[in-house]
Amino acid sequence: MNLALRASFLALLLVSCSAGDSGEKTHPPAPLSDSNAPPEPTPQPAAPEAAVTATNFIDGPNLKPSPALRQWLSENKGRTIRLPLAIRMSGFDVGPAWIGMDAGEPGEDTIHVSLDQGALGVGLLERLGPLCDKAPSTCVVWLQGVWGPTVSGGPSLEGIDLPGPHKEPFSVREVVGRVQSSDTATVKIAASND
Repeated sequence: MNLALRASFLALLLVSCSAGDSGEKTHPPAPLSDSNAPPEPTPQPAAPEAAVTATNFIDGPNLKPSPALRQWLSENKGRTIRLPLAIRMSGFDVGPAWIGMDAGEPGEDTIHVSLDQGALGVGLLERLGPLCDKAPSTCVVWLQGVWGPTVSGGPSLEGIDLPGPHKEPFSVREVVGRVQSSDTATVKIAASND
């Protein structure tokens, strides 16, 4: 590099560094415009979370006996259903969950559920907060969704001896509301297969 070019470079460097020290605001140079370049896209607001379509639900099978309910759920994977679920709330996450109408301890033949939140834009912890007592507590709510995982084809945990009760995946699509004492102890199933 020749001496004159080095001197010009150092002078430019010193001027740009000294401008920052004097308290003056420097602005980056404006980009050169290219008349052939497409215009920058205007940012669009994020789309709201898709609402679950209004569907009529009818009573499905009773919650007891559990083996019959487990069989029915397995035979109706892919159907939109509503389940009454007791969910332990820790304040940091939604904990163990099981099919039931009250917050009592689950029985020996209770169907335990793994709550798959993959289809929700806002997690269950935030959705259940306004409905449930302050954590730690057990919240009993109706959840709408599909029996089985949101995404299938992943690794299977079948045959692996995990601690605690076996959990069946339930893909949650919507929080419907709290279970009321007047509600029937049945699964609710969409009147039409959506």
